[in-house]
Amino acid sequence: MTPATYKFPPPTRPPHVKVCGLTRLADIRLAHDLGASFFGLIFARVSKRRIGRGEASRLVAEARAVIDPGLAFIGVFMDEEPDEIAALHNDLDLAAVQIHGFPDQINEELPVRSIIPAVGISHPSDGDKLETLTENFPIVMADASVKGQSGGTGRLFDHRIVTPFFESRRIILAGGLNPENIADVVKNLAPGPFPYAFDLSSGVEDSPGKKSPEKLRAFFAAYRGAFATLKRDKSTP
Repeated sequence: MTPATYKFPPPTRPPHVKVCGLTRLADIRLAHDLGASFFGLIFARVSKRRIGRGEASRLVAEARAVIDPGLAFIGVFMDEEPDEIAALHNDLDLAAVQIHGFPDQINEELPVRSIIPAVGISHPSDGDKLETLTENFPIVMADASVKGQSGGTGRLFDHRIVTPFFESRRIILAGGLNPENIADVVKNLAPGPFPYAFDLSSGVEDSPGKKSPEKLRAFFAAYRGAFATLKRDKSTP
């Protein structure tokens, strides 16, 4: 039996932020306090940010007990058996599972609340992949495609490839976002439309799986500052 669908919040401006590759309670607390909407736990075996099942269970339970019982955790998977994905989803009460390896690893029959396919983007034709996704996937991640890697590349891609889909589909934009470039990313996307959410991982780390408090704070300051500038510019005669 498929669990009741998690109700993702409506789009906002500035867009939502997902902080991914979390392994420590302090990092979850700070991301939450700074305004993150979604919290990513990576279970992909190839990732340097992978968290074990037992560790994830303890972390999620503690975070929901001391930070917010409604924290929306998203599990990140690649090349994992559907039964294992479903078991982790149920044990951790995940809001959604994010699956890399489009399209082979995506199973629409997987008994989970929501599936977020991660689509690698490197060439203009890669935008066509978004067109092939059915309405069963109302949220899609667009990430930089780098040969030999599936997500977590730490690289930007040409966002113009995916901006035509921002109005018709909820897109989480990932790949190389950090405190130094987010203002330029926002400026280049202005006046919009904007993605549903931005995804952070390596750009706000001290080391894989360990976030930098300074970088997290700097990112959110630059992020909000960029949108505040857009608002002021729009209101200027």
